[in-house]
Amino acid sequence: MTDFRQIVGHKELKKHFKLSLTSKQVSHAYLIYGEDDSGKMMLAKAFAMALQCKELTNEDSCGICTSCKQFKSANHPDVIYVERLKNKYEIGVDDIREQVNNNIVIKPYSSPYKI
Repeated sequence: MTDFRQIVGHKELKKHFKLSLTSKQVSHAYLIYGEDDSGKMMLAKAFAMALQCKELTNEDSCGICTSCKQFKSANHPDVIYVERLKNKYEIGVDDIREQVNNNIVIKPYSSPYKI
């Protein structure tokens, strides 16, 4: 499940992200925070998938284009997942340096955004 239609709640956040998509005014960064298991990751993935979608419909990803299929399989070349290192509770600056800095200078391969 990685599209806005299937996310329950978060009405204002979904509205904000959809407005960003339609107006093509996407910020350089978004911080999504809140309680554990409140849907933060699901919301972030829905927005990221919509940003990469080739056939955006009704302010949401189509789910069937090549980009959406790559995203769903966690195989999209323009999406980087940052994970915390083993035995750590949080993602630290070193994690970002190690996992993101090498890829950030490379332009997007197939999409307008690198996430």
